[in-house]
Amino acid sequence: MTTNILITCAKEMVPFLADEVSKLNYSVEDKHKTGLIINGTFEDCMNLNYNLRTAYNVYYELMSFRCDHPDKLYKRIRGFDWSEILFEETYLCITSVADTPTIQNSMFLSLKTKDAIVDSIREKTGVRPNTGPDKDKAVVSIFWKDDQVWVYLNTSGRKLSDRNYRKIPLGAPLQEALAAGILQSFNYDGSKMLLNPMCGSGTLAIEAALIALKKPAGSLKSSFGFQHTKLYDQDKWEAIKENSKESDTKKLPNKILASDISEESIEYAKQNAKTAGVDHLIDFEVKDFNELDIPEGEGDLVMNPPYGIRLGETEDLEPLYKSIGDFLKNKCKGKTGYIFTARNELMKKIRLKPSLKTVFLNGEIDCRLLKFEMYQGTKRIN
Repeated sequence: MTTNILITCAKEMVPFLADEVSKLNYSVEDKHKTGLIINGTFEDCMNLNYNLRTAYNVYYELMSFRCDHPDKLYKRIRGFDWSEILFEETYLCITSVADTPTIQNSMFLSLKTKDAIVDSIREKTGVRPNTGPDKDKAVVSIFWKDDQVWVYLNTSGRKLSDRNYRKIPLGAPLQEALAAGILQSFNYDGSKMLLNPMCGSGTLAIEAALIALKKPAGSLKSSFGFQHTKLYDQDKWEAIKENSKESDTKKLPNKILASDISEESIEYAKQNAKTAGVDHLIDFEVKDFNELDIPEGEGDLVMNPPYGIRLGETEDLEPLYKSIGDFLKNKCKGKTGYIFTARNELMKKIRLKPSLKTVFLNGEIDCRLLKFEMYQGTKRIN
């Protein structure tokens, strides 16, 4: 069956998600602030889950209708033949978003939806499914805005951005999907050298290696929501994985160099890279970025320095940002530098003029990716 497929992502990531979807040969029908809609089949949902890097969840629309009362909602959802979609012995999670004056909170909407589904299945099969909050089995999601309701299968289950390789995060690490979006914003594909000073637990370097290797992000997940429904076809799933096979290269044509002043950070980054299956593609080094020996030639450099969200931290970080500017100016000729940060006051301390500022959100923090083209004679801003 062909239906609407809703693919969600973080705010400001829709252009990168749309680009990914287009490269997988799907046409975008509509966009909104945190996602987009395409038309497709359940098999397409499996393919999208396996291959997308910047997405959160892939939702397969089951029904949509106008509604002005919870009892009408219950009747419509119970009237759907859920026994054709869900196993009676399944564990079921309901998620909901409500933006309607008809009800006061999403918990009530989840409860009403859950009752309708389990009553429908029990009427058909005599068995009542177990329900709860865990998203590692079947997940049904309902959205109610004003007088319009949409009911979906969340074919992803847990968020696609949880890749399962980051066993040891440090501090406030970049989310995997955000790191992939940053790399996608400057068209990183492994064809050029990539340097990642201040790498922390290694998320940017690991995502870069996955991209360069053409290793699907979904290959790192142990299961998806769609595998716990009656619509799942094992043969089609195996064919999707075979058609999306990664490169078997043991060495990239251009290096990925990740470094950090913290020995602990590098040790954790190595372990995370090993879990992701890309540790052989990344050269890790314990060293302050100012002391790095930067290889000659064309390449990209991406840094995610701290940006002082708490009161009083900004001033403490000003010397760091000044040294980042000195580092780019003096040691990175021929490279294109990308600095991911959030504070305008700190951006100015770099004292170089960015050729581009790309907007991102890191959680609720308004961030910018600053692009610096470090050709010979790049001028400093006084």
